[in-house]
Amino acid sequence: SDLVFHPGARVATYLHSDKPVIPKESYARLGARHPELNFRKWQDVVKLVYGTKPTYEYMRRAPQLFHTSTLRNLEASFPEMEAHALRQPFRLFSEFNVLGYYAERNEPGRYVFIDLEKEALPASQATQHWSWGGITPTVFAELVGLGVADPSQPPDFSQLPPPPEVPKPLSRFRRFRHAMKRFFRGY
Repeated sequence: SDLVFHPGARVATYLHSDKPVIPKESYARLGARHPELNFRKWQDVVKLVYGTKPTYEYMRRAPQLFHTSTLRNLEASFPEMEAHALRQPFRLFSEFNVLGYYAERNEPGRYVFIDLEKEALPASQATQHWSWGGITPTVFAELVGLGVADPSQPPDFSQLPPPPEVPKPLSRFRRFRHAMKRFFRGY
């Protein structure tokens, strides 16, 4: 996983009044703060499922807690969700955004939603890294500092994978082309 809990981390950190805390931020604010990034693609992912574009983006930090019953309710509401997610082009599905939107729309009383335009992101007791980046010397030093890696056994840093291409904005042509490539490769 790309997520490491700090020593002494507690689940209670991610709860408010015994309810899971779900940070959210408006797509308008995200776009203004980071115009170089394509956050709107996650808005389109949710629109494909619900038919409406959400105002908020729910993938603001990891980890996230959801009630097991929310997962079951989502599955009951959208029985074809797994098949739908698997049909999407590589890295173009966001379970956190689909779940966050579902929870706020259908079960708002079971969660505490924090609008990051009005409140600060609550402190986390975990560190998230980029899962495709490998363990770099900087990441390894941080893991040693957290006490979760042995400094006498560093990984072979010469074997780091190259960084992936920065995702480009969605277009119907790119989605069609990707789907055709997947089809003709047999998966």
